[in-house]
Amino acid sequence: MNVNGMPFFSTDAKGIQHEWSLVVDPSAPSTINLLVGHASTDEFYEARFVAIADGVFRPDVLKAHGERFENKGITTAVFRYLTVDLGKELKSSRQSAGDEWLSPRMKLIWEHYVNKGCAAYDPKHGRYEWLGPNQSPRPLPEAR
Repeated sequence: MNVNGMPFFSTDAKGIQHEWSLVVDPSAPSTINLLVGHASTDEFYEARFVAIADGVFRPDVLKAHGERFENKGITTAVFRYLTVDLGKELKSSRQSAGDEWLSPRMKLIWEHYVNKGCAAYDPKHGRYEWLGPNQSPRPLPEAR
């Protein structure tokens, strides 16, 4: 799937910025689908967020389809896009509740964000909550 959309940026752990293309599929108000990639390749990063309340979403799918998308800071960038550009709240799935399941891998990712001060765990509701960073992964209009 070639991704040819709006400019999108991520920064990896070494501080290197990567430019991608972002496509947003607003197929249903309760689901937000994001594809990050380049028009020149069939590899892409897929993110799907599902509504758990009005304006509150949880990650349902976060998957790199190709090695070039691993460890590039894309997960952080799509979290920022969802919260800053789309104005949504982001929380994790719960450990196991109905159609929700917090996988061991996602728990590690959320714990990583807690350790960086980007997320907090709410024991009352059994969810992690995204706190930031809160700058947009999209360029400013004058920089495009």
